Amino acid sequence: GGIYTAKIVEIKSNGVIIQLHPNMQPVLLPNSQLDRRKIDHPSVLGFQTGQDIQVKYFGGSMRLSRKILLTAGVGPVKNFMPKDDEKRQQ
Repeated sequence: GGIYTAKIVEIKSNGVIIQLHPNMQPVLLPNSQLDRRKIDHPSVLGFQTGQDIQVKYFGGSMRLSRKILLTAGVGPVKNFMPKDDEKRQQ
């Protein structure tokens, strides 16, 4: 799977809701996939709504992880989100 930039759209006690692309449904990235350490709430990692984070996509029915990127070398990052310039032109 690829590594993508996702935007945090909501912070919940059990993880963060992220969006890979404006036309895609937001998905939950659970606390267990946010860090190598066990965390009780995403706020301990300093996450904020609107923040961009990198996640790894494993395929299938939207399997995502940020934790794996903390243990492995990071490959090329893909971005589905339109850049600010592209948004203004549309």
